[in-house]
Amino acid sequence: MFIRKIILAVLFISIGVGSFKSFGQEVEKIEIGIKFKMHSKFLNEERMYTVGLPKSYHTSLKEYPILVVLDGDEHFKGVSGIVDQMNQGRYNGHIPEMIIVAISNTDRTRDFTPTNSITFLDGSQKPQYQKTSGGSTAFLKFLEKELLVTIEKNTEQILTKR
Repeated sequence: MFIRKIILAVLFISIGVGSFKSFGQEVEKIEIGIKFKMHSKFLNEERMYTVGLPKSYHTSLKEYPILVVLDGDEHFKGVSGIVDQMNQGRYNGHIPEMIIVAISNTDRTRDFTPTNSITFLDGSQKPQYQKTSGGSTAFLKFLEKELLVTIEKNTEQILTKR
């Protein structure tokens, strides 16, 4: 009986060790983006952003639209998956392949509000949450005159870093 338990234990251990090899040889890495940072003169701060290139980017000479994703840290992976699924597989052609640029947040209240106000979304007075509000003009200038210009100028550098 004891020998039977030892044989079973050895069998389970050998099956367990063998299963690690069943993954096979590494064929390729799956990488969906590269993180960058830049200094914004309009926002006077460092901004992080992630760039995801389409799968055909390395082999095609076509131009790709750029999709800018706000709240980039939270949404980059999900949006990348949706875009990838919608331009291949059974949804082939529903949307074009595109370059995804996901911007990380530093101050949502400042960047996403057009005017300064101490009134919170529910109508209450919450100056601690709204004290930086009203900076969307500077954020839009950052997007248009700094980030997108940088992306368009440096797409080749982004490509070579992969």
